[in-house]
Amino acid sequence: MLAEVPDDVPDQLPSAAYIYAKKIGRLTEALNRTEDRAEAADAIRSVIEKIELRPAQAVA
Repeated sequence: MLAEVPDDVPDQLPSAAYIYAKKIGRLTEALNRTEDRAEAADAIRSVIEKIELRPAQAVA
């Protein structure tokens, strides 16, 4: 069946942006509630592999 799918069909779901925005909204609400903040923070930590900081390039 996958062999019959045209190459120009995007892999992304059309509603992915809506789903993502809704999840971020719920996460923001949880972070703002004291009783849910620790659990929300743990959820964020579970999906972040690393944070890399780099100094900005000097502009001459």
